[in-house]
Amino acid sequence: MQKTKLIMIDDDPFFLRAYKAQLSDEYIVLTATSSTEGFERILKEKPGVALLDISMKTEQEGLELLTRIKIISHNTICIMVTNLDSHTIYKSALKRGADDFFVKSDKIENLKKLLKNHIAFSEFIPGRDVNYIAESPLSKSMFSLAHTASRSMASVIVYGETGSGKEVVARFIHGQSARANKPFIAVNCAAVQDTLFESTFFGHEKGSFTGAYQKQIGKFEAANGGTIFLDELEDLSPKGQAALLRVLQDSSFERIGGTTMLSVDVRIIVALKSDLAQLVMEQKFREDLYYRLAVFTIYVPPLRERCEDIIPLTQLFLKQSSENEKRLDDNCNRLLKAYNWPGNIRELQNVIERAAALTPSDTIRPVHLGLEKKTPKELADYQSAREQVLTEFQKKFYNEALLRNQGNISKTAKEIGVSRQTLQTFLAGKKKVIN
Repeated sequence: MQKTKLIMIDDDPFFLRAYKAQLSDEYIVLTATSSTEGFERILKEKPGVALLDISMKTEQEGLELLTRIKIISHNTICIMVTNLDSHTIYKSALKRGADDFFVKSDKIENLKKLLKNHIAFSEFIPGRDVNYIAESPLSKSMFSLAHTASRSMASVIVYGETGSGKEVVARFIHGQSARANKPFIAVNCAAVQDTLFESTFFGHEKGSFTGAYQKQIGKFEAANGGTIFLDELEDLSPKGQAALLRVLQDSSFERIGGTTMLSVDVRIIVALKSDLAQLVMEQKFREDLYYRLAVFTIYVPPLRERCEDIIPLTQLFLKQSSENEKRLDDNCNRLLKAYNWPGNIRELQNVIERAAALTPSDTIRPVHLGLEKKTPKELADYQSAREQVLTEFQKKFYNEALLRNQGNISKTAKEIGVSRQTLQTFLAGKKKVIN
């Protein structure tokens, strides 16, 4: 099998020599000590992978080179190399088309896994059995970001209202990745008692505690090679947060009662009902764990904000719930699009399944939906939906800026282009805005 050609562009000769020696058995390794030399070699050699140092002569040099590479060779896998584990750097690089990141202090084995995963993805044809609806602009944007995330090994935060489809997005990411034929393990953190956390996630050996009658494999071990989806992460205890951080840092753990460290290769996707940045601001969630998880942050809009998806979703649920093909009359379509859907996609699915089961004929009419019994307050209007979108965006934008600047109001206000008074007003009234 022909080796993949890889170029390393870095102004640190020691790093180039050390990593070339480590990678040469598996790759054809080219090196360059400047962005100019590196770009010329890319034009000539056309490598499949580029490892780019973010900070060479200037902090922006690696990012500028990334932009140039993606213009001439969009399919080149670009992995940014940095001395800093920085959430801000990651976000900036992602906007320019970076495929992944590697921190020099990490183990070389982690880089090798990263490379193998991306090369496997470049040769991988995604499955066609993933059901998802993306008719609205918001949904198309959301799934576009999810598709980008699927190419990376980085952790992902998915947040949105209950029933909005967060697990659908997580399964889409897994299904479009090179891990698609490996396990997808979903865990509801709210359902895991704190006393059983370690046993549930890491497993235990026989006889390690009272009632441990046999060895149990934990969720992380079961997900090895694949993806673990942690739903309702906001309910994870401080003890659980610390344990999760250790796994993210070391990619290893011990079963309860065990004496051997077990290494795992697991992609982590977490879901929450609210933006995790706000929980960090309220000191309800570890900041260091947040930065480990938040390389990709995907917001799943409520169904009322993506009305174009309602009828296609309805047709999908009708097809899934009825052996005999049934249809909706036009009045049903209008009613479905006007309704507020406080329970989101989950509520829509329940309504359609119930209507399909109870309707004796092949046509479902408004009376079969049961929505006419809802009060007028449950019907959405454009202005309230628009206001909610803007509020969510403002909350996320301000809170992330404050986190980056460690709560410094003046510095944050200058960065995001608002007055100090505007930012102080937001902070003073944050309960009203955020809740």
